[in-house]
Amino acid sequence: MTFMSLFTISDLFGRLSRYLAADTPKQLILQLYLFKLLMTLEFIVPACLMLATLYTLWQLARHNELIAMRATGISILSIMKPFIVIGICFSITMAILKENVTPYTSMWLRKLSDSRYDAAAFEENMNRSLTDYPYSNTDDHRQWRIDAFSESHPEQLTGVVLTREKADGTRVEKLTADKAEWLDGKWWFYNVTIQKFDDNDNPVGKPFAPIPGENTIMEIPDLTEEPSDFANSARSPEHLSSADLLRFLNTHKFLPPSEQTRLKVDFHARLAMPWACIIATLFAIPVGAKSSRQSVLTTIFMAIAYLFLFYATIQFGMILGKKQVLSPWLGAWLSNILFFIAGIVMTRKII
Repeated sequence: MTFMSLFTISDLFGRLSRYLAADTPKQLILQLYLFKLLMTLEFIVPACLMLATLYTLWQLARHNELIAMRATGISILSIMKPFIVIGICFSITMAILKENVTPYTSMWLRKLSDSRYDAAAFEENMNRSLTDYPYSNTDDHRQWRIDAFSESHPEQLTGVVLTREKADGTRVEKLTADKAEWLDGKWWFYNVTIQKFDDNDNPVGKPFAPIPGENTIMEIPDLTEEPSDFANSARSPEHLSSADLLRFLNTHKFLPPSEQTRLKVDFHARLAMPWACIIATLFAIPVGAKSSRQSVLTTIFMAIAYLFLFYATIQFGMILGKKQVLSPWLGAWLSNILFFIAGIVMTRKII
């Protein structure tokens, strides 16, 4: 609560004039700080777990209770078990939040900032429509051109042109529809006309309607694209979940190698970051167990220094990964691997 209060107060003082100038509603400001706090939990929670573990073990060590437990035959592994279980539970919780909540909150915060905290502009930004939007599915050799769709409702497309291609890029057929809707897990096209092409990419005859008449609807069963693919393609990668980012990478293999590497590092970093909770706990156990032999302030400063070094190593590994010095997964997981091994080595010394 102290960490979150300090963050909220310092941020509020820096932005209060902007909120007043934009006449930002109070409920929007409250939601803004709720989302900001959710975004900072991945940094606050490991620090809190480390300090809580240190404090608990320091209290036990100060009153010689650790020695008493060991003397009665309780192993250090049994003493460590509650701390490890709590660390794992928090890591799983943070992984769930990072996958299901953080992508939306980061996008929400960006749109509010881009709207200069004006409620009307923010509402319009959240429901913006994308026009003349291209989408490429290189795996299945399909090209889309969409006249308009809402980013918040990508299951409804207006003015769709879908081109099927061969591997060499020549066209097979082009479907044109007034609109398309995602219903029951399938795409349905309205008032479809089809233009066929020969092996030389030349039109064969005139466009024809497979279902003559007005207001006709036709199921296109073989399409693997989903509404989220169109919305995610229009979003910045940091606003996607790890599952969406992986799908984005699989459907955008035409991206430059440097861009693919950057996104792969970001993907693995999202998987690695939540496990900082268990690593911070694992580091705090041997430091806290020895805290009776040294000043409590020295113990806390050591722990915080370890935590800062941990996060610095994360950034260093990601830089190496994005510069292709390390493979993307190793760059993202480097800090976790090094500090997990170091925590195990430190723990073994007190067993």
